[in-house]
Amino acid sequence: ATLHESISGGKAGRRPEFEKAMTMIENGEADAFLAWKTDRLSRNPLDSGRIHQDMLDGRLKLIITSDKTYTPEDDLLFDIESSVNARYRKDLAKNVNRGMTSKAKDGWFPGMPPIGYLNDRLDKIIIRDDETADKVNQVFEKFATGTMSLAEATRYGEEIGLRTHQRKKIGGQPLTLTGMRNMLSNVFYIGKFIYAGKEYDGKHPSIVNEKTFERAQEILNALEHSIRPQGEDPKKY
Repeated sequence: ATLHESISGGKAGRRPEFEKAMTMIENGEADAFLAWKTDRLSRNPLDSGRIHQDMLDGRLKLIITSDKTYTPEDDLLFDIESSVNARYRKDLAKNVNRGMTSKAKDGWFPGMPPIGYLNDRLDKIIIRDDETADKVNQVFEKFATGTMSLAEATRYGEEIGLRTHQRKKIGGQPLTLTGMRNMLSNVFYIGKFIYAGKEYDGKHPSIVNEKTFERAQEILNALEHSIRPQGEDPKKY
């Protein structure tokens, strides 16, 4: 069988195609792996241990990679290389996290910004999205007047053409009620952002006036703590 999987081999128990392969080995339907590198089979100790055990038990007779062939007699070498693969994954995660934290400290959100903004891939900064920024501000200003519910703000956003980020196969849709709540409570729009539980002052341009934002938070808080009368239409809220 030829099995493809894009899920990372760094964590055990989340790889259905790997499970299919191991089931074939353990049921005697196959006795060898052909893979580009051993890290394509596993980069975590649980899955590596399972492969190792099948080698020791004679169910797995060969692992063929682009530069080596492993037999059951090479189980120690396989263990060493598996440990190196797991360590590489751990170190890579640390380095990525350190780089993203450094970027956050420099004032740039390390990820996809919310609607109203775009990632400038050339200059590696976050810029205003002229197509949606004004619409975001319009919704904030309307909502901050206190004359509309969250559902009405959601419908208003849809009416003026406010849409989620368009990606290849998803996005480009009106905001849901939850999406609208998240937008109206996001400090990103006043030049700040939250990363790893900490708030940072961002270098991206603000879209919403701080007083407007604060008023929107007061209204959201009041709506969250209000008690809906029995029999009332939930769409009003």
